[in-house]
Amino acid sequence: MNTNVTSCDLPSESLLHAATQSPGSYRDCFLADVPAEDTHADAFARFVYLFFDSWLFRLELKILRIAGKAKALNSDPIALANGQSDHFAAWIVDGRTEHELLLRIPETPILTWLSLSQSGAVAQLCFGSGILAQDGKAHPHWGFRATLRPHRMYSASLLRAALADWERGKTLPQ
Repeated sequence: MNTNVTSCDLPSESLLHAATQSPGSYRDCFLADVPAEDTHADAFARFVYLFFDSWLFRLELKILRIAGKAKALNSDPIALANGQSDHFAAWIVDGRTEHELLLRIPETPILTWLSLSQSGAVAQLCFGSGILAQDGKAHPHWGFRATLRPHRMYSASLLRAALADWERGKTLPQ
C-alpha cells in the first residue's frame, strides 16, 4: 500500500472547512491511503491515538509543556481517541463526528483536524490545520505567512509519523 503523504483540497463537507469560512482564514489538508480495517469507528479511534501518540507529536507536547502551553494531566491520547475527553494538552474538542475530530487552542485562531474515510479495502487518513482570520483582517498574520512552508512540511511529517506507527501495526490500547 502506498502511504505517501500528499497535499489535497479540504473536503467541503468537513468540520474544518465549515469552521474556516470567513475571508482570510487559512486551511490545509494532507492525506494518505492505508489498508482499511474492519470497523470504521475503530480505525478512526486508532488514527487519532496514533497521531497524538506519535514520536513527533510527543516531542511537540514536550516543547509545549516547557513553554507552559500544555498541561500534562490533559495529555491522554487514549481518552481523546475513545471520545472520553474533550481536552488534550493545549487543545479542546470543537467538534466530533464518527469520522472527524476538530480541535482548537483556546484564545488562539488555531484549529487541528483529523478525518478518516473508508471505501472498500482503502482508508484515507487526513490531517489539516486552520488559522481563523482575526479582527476582520483579510489574511492570516504576517508571522504565520512567513512560516507557511515550514508549517506545511511539519504537518506532513506529523501525518508520516502516525503512518509509520500504523504500518508497524501499533494499536489503540484497551
